[in-house]
Amino acid sequence: MSRCDRISLIQEIQNIRQSKVICYLTGDRVGAPGIQINSEMLRPLYEHIRDWGYNGVEKIDLYLYSRGGAVDVPWPLITMLREYCKELNVLIPFRAHSAATLIALGADSIVMGKKGELGPIDPIFSRRMNDQDEVIPVEDVMSYVGFLKERVGLGDQTALANMAHILADKLTPWTLGSMYRTNSHIRNIARKMLASHNEPLDEQKTNAIIETLAEKTYFHGHAIGRKEAEGIGLKIVRAPEQIDNLMWRLFECYE
Repeated sequence: MSRCDRISLIQEIQNIRQSKVICYLTGDRVGAPGIQINSEMLRPLYEHIRDWGYNGVEKIDLYLYSRGGAVDVPWPLITMLREYCKELNVLIPFRAHSAATLIALGADSIVMGKKGELGPIDPIFSRRMNDQDEVIPVEDVMSYVGFLKERVGLGDQTALANMAHILADKLTPWTLGSMYRTNSHIRNIARKMLASHNEPLDEQKTNAIIETLAEKTYFHGHAIGRKEAEGIGLKIVRAPEQIDNLMWRLFECYE
């Protein structure tokens, strides 16, 4: 399918939703170079939205597909988009995992198709060991610390010290400190995202969403469909059939 086909589908979505649509997708095809969300995308995206004029537009729909990436990108992306619109929504035809879910948290509504998926926002930490990249789920380390407190108990200081020593043997103090900061950063950004809405959620709902996505989903690869996302308390809009079909056809064009 050609670029003209994609533009035609985008225009159809814009006409129905009375919005300006901007698309951001990262590739995850097996056998192809993996591309993740990264800060390199901010400049070209800014050039696109600048074309809409200094005062921006009434409503922006960010069409999003990604398996995740850098956690320092969602906040500057959302704040940039909000400078150019009064209402910000994300359109999720399929996967918007990890850092992409974090982006979605900053939208006034999350428009999900029937196959739309969000995911946990627990960060993944990478380090170089023996000329190989080692991937460590940060929440796994945090859960181990929680396990020490819950199962061993603060009263048994000897057992606690021994098990903490095991952790320190595997990870340097600097690595552990960096993990803790990353974990805190994710929660802080999620809170900022939810507070940026035109109608921010109350404190109780905000805390529940952050705890569920950052800690209590337990598996980083878990796919959160729109029914589960509604149950978490997110502002989900179920895409009407016509929009759902257009969103999926546009995804197929990019695919």
